[in-house]
Amino acid sequence: RDVRRDLAGWLRRNADLELDNGARVRDFHDTADGCDWASFCDNVADERCLREPLWGNHLTLIAAANVYQRPIRVWSTAP
Repeated sequence: RDVRRDLAGWLRRNADLELDNGARVRDFHDTADGCDWASFCDNVADERCLREPLWGNHLTLIAAANVYQRPIRVWSTAP
């Protein structure tokens, strides 16, 4: 649970962090599920604001790499 809180904290503090491409971290959040940024971060922190718990995604991987200062590599077989 501490890991989830660490990641949510980083996401909250860095929502407007500008990336190399000019986008902000929060720009990559999909609001199609009706969840705003604050609710997304609450769910990352395991606050149970959504019906289903949130699995890790690209945003939580970015947060983890930054919080723990470790590179993360993802291999996928998806096209």
